[in-house]
Amino acid sequence: MWRITKAFEPYLKDSVGVSSRNWDASRAVKATARFRMRDDDGILYVEGISTSTSSFAPLDDYGEGGLGCTSIEYLEKGVWKPL
Repeated sequence: MWRITKAFEPYLKDSVGVSSRNWDASRAVKATARFRMRDDDGILYVEGISTSTSSFAPLDDYGEGGLGCTSIEYLEKGVWKPL
């Protein structure tokens, strides 16, 4: 389960709130893993929350096709780590 919480470019503001099909507000409290997605040039597009720290789902479901992103990173102990 994942949801986009922040867009880094003004033209991406409509991405905020986009979520996985199984997003359920009652289970959202379990979505504590922070992720962000970038394109080939390393440009940061969006940030979000997920229930997993090792899932490509946000990238597969929305990042690649919807935004053109090619990588996803998760925040672990204060450091952004790519999958």
